[in-house]
Amino acid sequence: TMGESVSLDYLRDKKRKILENEGAGLIEFIETDYNLNLVSGHEFVKNRFKNAAKAIKHNQLDVLPMGYLISGPIGTGKSFLVSAFAGEIGIPMVIIRNIHGQQNGFTENNLEKILSILKAISPVAVMIDEADAMLGSREDKSTNSESSRIFAQIANFMGNTEYRGKIIWFLITSRPDLIPIDLKRQGRAEEHLALFYPETVEEKIDVVKGIEMLETALIESEKKLETVTKELEDTKNTFQRTLAEYDNYR
Repeated sequence: TMGESVSLDYLRDKKRKILENEGAGLIEFIETDYNLNLVSGHEFVKNRFKNAAKAIKHNQLDVLPMGYLISGPIGTGKSFLVSAFAGEIGIPMVIIRNIHGQQNGFTENNLEKILSILKAISPVAVMIDEADAMLGSREDKSTNSESSRIFAQIANFMGNTEYRGKIIWFLITSRPDLIPIDLKRQGRAEEHLALFYPETVEEKIDVVKGIEMLETALIESEKKLETVTKELEDTKNTFQRTLAEYDNYR
């Protein structure tokens, strides 16, 4: 309404909803308020991501891969790690939903919309979870011709070097052997990183420390929320007293 201020969070939320609607409900924006400091273990992968983050911040985009293939057993934190990488850089993260689910109405036109959105909001990280099931193959006889064209369109877009370091693809899977070769070759999801369960005592201790850090962060957030809630309540009470005094004055 007139005279009311609009917060940055409100505008960000409205923008996210508009873009998700434009993407026909087949993309989802996720918050990336944390960074790689909250990730326990996986030191090699974290160091690779930290080096990539530095390159992006220094605009050294030519040294970056077009995309990553992140593999590992269920429960190794693949999605969390990718989200933390996006938070490390400070860019939005988008998840693409079921590409070949015809019941969801995913068509070539919808894909064009999504790719246009990615271009418009770059730099952006794009996550495709369970990529082995989500992405078909040019030679997959079980898919129709439109599905094959959708696969080809995604593969060509992933390989467009114009968007190197601007649109970063993450194919997440527990079965990297089922990812089509077209997508995991040089120039697409070209850097392959594997995550494993902690094995050594040191790695297990590191995980416990990471959980403690998360718990501490949650407690701090709850304390901040309580403080803000109290401040809002105090403001409300002050406003009500002021109104009452004004009514009495009249």
